[in-house]
Amino acid sequence: PRLETNTGYRTLGIHIAANGEMKHSMKIHRNISERFAGLLSNSTLNRVESYFAFTLYYYPKISYALPVTTYTKKECAYIQAPAMAAVLPKLGLNRHTARTIINGTSKYGGLSLPDFYTDQGIGQLRLLLGHMLAGDQTSTLIVIEMSYLQLIVGAKTQFFNLPYSKYEKWMEKTWLTSVWQFVSMAN
Repeated sequence: PRLETNTGYRTLGIHIAANGEMKHSMKIHRNISERFAGLLSNSTLNRVESYFAFTLYYYPKISYALPVTTYTKKECAYIQAPAMAAVLPKLGLNRHTARTIINGTSKYGGLSLPDFYTDQGIGQLRLLLGHMLAGDQTSTLIVIEMSYLQLIVGAKTQFFNLPYSKYEKWMEKTWLTSVWQFVSMAN
């Protein structure tokens, strides 16, 4: 659904093409990030208010859709870049501060700002496991897709235990291969 505004439209959902392509969705998420960056950069918010604006306003607008998206790490960084470039100076940090500090937990001195790729992967795993435990119709479709991927991989070892980078050139990009890519990256 769309809500028409005088500046274009605001979407209330996720845009996934029938073939699983995420270009339109990525464009919308990037626009949200750019708009937030513009608003935050021109605001008089202090550090605490800027942090809360990022975590309580901007991040939920993007994160609710992450479990069903198939963005790569590079695409997630592209989407998040404008917002991060705006929020870091507002927090009194250099834009080039190591992401391990920015995304790290407060237990180790980090800011605990979310990383979209990590949150997408965790959301995907929760969705996958939730459906598999529920044994619903979606779990049946997931099992079929898993069988298909296993056949394409052509190995005795379950594909989730194999390095995605070794097989990605033969794989069609799907939601399940996105989960596999995350699991492989996270080791």
